[in-house]
Amino acid sequence: MYDLYDVIQELKSEIEDYMYKLRLGYPRFFVLENTQLMNVILNFKNDLKNASFITYLFPFIKGLLMKSKSNNENNLTEDDIKLSKFNT
Repeated sequence: MYDLYDVIQELKSEIEDYMYKLRLGYPRFFVLENTQLMNVILNFKNDLKNASFITYLFPFIKGLLMKSKSNNENNLTEDDIKLSKFNT
């Protein structure tokens, strides 16, 4: 029977393997630290929280202008997201 430490270590190893597979599938994720990548994964439906990682993933994008159709909606359509400036 596993003790608690072994279970935690096995869980940690499986999470790290999953994040590595994500990074292989989308190499820009190698730029993010593990905690940042976990925040992206956990908040994948919240566009406003993930917007802070745009500058890490796409260094030539200086920012995004986001607006929602109502105050309660966080999920934005393609028409709602506009690139503001590019670094040249």
